[in-house]
Amino acid sequence: MDAVSQDVRRTLSSTDPSLPDPGILIDYINRVSLEILRTSKWMFLQGPKQLFVTQLGVTDYWIGPNLTGPLTAYDTALNLADLRIIKPKSVIDRSNFRVLGHLDEQPLSARLAFSDTTSRPGRPSNWRQDEETPNILNIYPAPDNQNNFSPQPEPPITSRLISGSLGNRIYFISLTYVDTLGNESTPSPPAQLFVPANSVLVVNPPQEPIPSATPGVLYNQYNVYAGSVTSANQSLDASDLTLQTTGTLLSTGIQWTEPDTGLTTTGVNPPITNGLVPIDGYVIEFRYFQLRVPVTAATQVLQIPDDYKDVVVAGVNAVTFMYLTRPTEAMRWYQLYKDGLGQIVRDINFISRGGEYIAPDPVTTGSFLPTVETIDLSSLSQ
Repeated sequence: MDAVSQDVRRTLSSTDPSLPDPGILIDYINRVSLEILRTSKWMFLQGPKQLFVTQLGVTDYWIGPNLTGPLTAYDTALNLADLRIIKPKSVIDRSNFRVLGHLDEQPLSARLAFSDTTSRPGRPSNWRQDEETPNILNIYPAPDNQNNFSPQPEPPITSRLISGSLGNRIYFISLTYVDTLGNESTPSPPAQLFVPANSVLVVNPPQEPIPSATPGVLYNQYNVYAGSVTSANQSLDASDLTLQTTGTLLSTGIQWTEPDTGLTTTGVNPPITNGLVPIDGYVIEFRYFQLRVPVTAATQVLQIPDDYKDVVVAGVNAVTFMYLTRPTEAMRWYQLYKDGLGQIVRDINFISRGGEYIAPDPVTTGSFLPTVETIDLSSLSQ
């Protein structure tokens, strides 16, 4: 607002509470912000990746604010308060490595129907989001939940911390998941790390693979197994490692640090069979576009990245000068604003394909945004 006021030489004030000017400028900023947000499905409006696990025979999944969905939908606890639409081609059945197809209408049957009128659940094949109920994600056919997979951690990420007085050594480290019932997975492939003298080992927690199994059991704890060698020619596998977190289950949000006294050698070896509760359901992944938030206060943070502040200012200046009946200045700022919109599209859709190439924006194709063409003059014959 201060930038706009400066550009119009403070004909409108953004700070004088006795004048209606601050409210006028907030309204203009809101108009320009919403117009920019409508121009395209901007990458900066994409929400983070979401995961949930299907329930047996359930087709309707509530992904909105917790405990506010209908009783006919399963609450995934994703608690998305800013969801507008699900991103096309982003709904994936991770358990079966399958991109789900999109449906505009609900199928006649939620199950797979046969000519003899019998039906059965199956693996997820399609998804749907109704405009009237955007917080419900429909999955078809009704899942049969034949997923017996139990997760196992990836090799751990490790580091060193200056502490203690131990000498040089080489560690092999492995992790296991522990679910909320106390069941433990098989160990990850061991990671190898050289720890210099006067330092200790630090182990990062494993990344939780999914929110939970279908029954609601979480995989949110872990154990550390480790062993040491003194020669680079030696190696250890997971069965040679011993438990370092005896009596303590670590949360997957906490690092483990080796004590200054070094590793213990009295712990048990890691399990040879995976005892975790199986996932049972299918892991569904999707991404979404966030709601376009109206601007109602001077303290509000715009959804448009700071890199494009000048585009917002140009748009608001254009509207402001038109309000002040100064059409020449208004037209000049409006042209800068439209050029700025084109620049945002170019920034987002620039893809290198053996040279400069601007991919067509699916939303703005056919509009009058500026275009850019490049040509290699050396390729032209005389």
